[in-house]
Amino acid sequence: MEVWEFTDTTGEFHPMHPHGAHFQVLSRSGTTTLPPEDTGWKDTVLVGPNEIVRVAIKFDAYKGIFVQHCHNLEHEDEGMMQNFEVKTGDAVQPQGPALSIERMGTMLHISWPMPATGYQLESRESLDTASDWQPVNQMPEMLGDRMSIMIEPSDGTRFFRLAKL
Repeated sequence: MEVWEFTDTTGEFHPMHPHGAHFQVLSRSGTTTLPPEDTGWKDTVLVGPNEIVRVAIKFDAYKGIFVQHCHNLEHEDEGMMQNFEVKTGDAVQPQGPALSIERMGTMLHISWPMPATGYQLESRESLDTASDWQPVNQMPEMLGDRMSIMIEPSDGTRFFRLAKL
């Protein structure tokens, strides 16, 4: 997972599209309160005039050289493209157990496979390095073969991870 910034220094809109990866929008020009169309996994993001869009991009497919470009056909034709290289293995293996996060009414349901011994659920508001991960103190309960908690989401964006103890 990496954090990328798309910076538009022009007076035009640019639908930016990196190949070989999906991403989630983190902020628009520093604002983390995002409209509904910016939630969920994406493969293209519209960057407005003089706007900076930060995304968390996940490379989980294949290694190799890929391209990112503006989806405006005229911009593609005029060379608004850039190559980037993914140097990880053919299929990126997760570092630990994968979390499942889904909204259920007004609550967030967070679950992970059992056994996930030696891990702690943590949360923070930003992927900036200045933001510290904090343990989620709510005790999970066992549902089938998964550990599970229900939490009330806070205002704004929230990130979760299982951290090795």
